[in-house]
Amino acid sequence: MTIAAGSAACGAGEFARFRERVWSDDGLGSRLRAITGDEAFAAAAVAEGLAAGFRFDAADVRAALAAGRSEWMSQWLA
Repeated sequence: MTIAAGSAACGAGEFARFRERVWSDDGLGSRLRAITGDEAFAAAAVAEGLAAGFRFDAADVRAALAAGRSEWMSQWLA
């Protein structure tokens, strides 16, 4: 299977749009905040995203989690 060069950026952009939806939907946010573990969270986020019409995968979720952790840590190291 060949993946187009823009696919990763597309998935990241879709996840960013989904994240905005999570912030505005209390029920969705509550369901996702209750999940412990990165892999369980990624799977649930992908399932919720697909159900809402967003197209991203677990790798996009893991990348966003890693970026968030890195940003949080850098504030303490600067």
